[in-house]
Amino acid sequence: MRPLRRENQPASSRHGQQRTGMVSSYQAWPEEAVMARKRLQDPFSGLERLFHEPKRLAILSNLAGVAAGLTFSELRKACDLTDGNLNRHLKMLEDARAVRVRKEFIGAKPRTTVFLSREGRRGFLRYLDALEAALKTASASLRSSSRERRVKIDRARAK
Repeated sequence: MRPLRRENQPASSRHGQQRTGMVSSYQAWPEEAVMARKRLQDPFSGLERLFHEPKRLAILSNLAGVAAGLTFSELRKACDLTDGNLNRHLKMLEDARAVRVRKEFIGAKPRTTVFLSREGRRGFLRYLDALEAALKTASASLRSSSRERRVKIDRARAK
């Protein structure tokens, strides 16, 4: 969520140029409402790149079903990744607060356990909803174009 803006602070555009008009009183940005409206207009806008990458999708899908988390080696095997690749993806997901990583020692051996965070679960569910909407849109487009093609072929044969 964006920070609050103070009274009489000029509203700036996203390119740093000043817009005319002032913002009155403290107000929060209605980001959730804007995102919901955007998803209705364009179902592809909700496909967050963080989750859309195939290996990160695999990581989150595996973590989603396990409340106790998965160890690094379990996750590496489940997602068919190398140590370096998994480490890099986990770093990106951890920076975005989608996962939580706990490092501890069991005896003399280190153990890294990865958990899906609450924020990550909410974001992943939003992503899955957006993916479902995008797939339904694509499927409907394919069906309608296929129907239109059949109608054209039938008309051509009737002539």
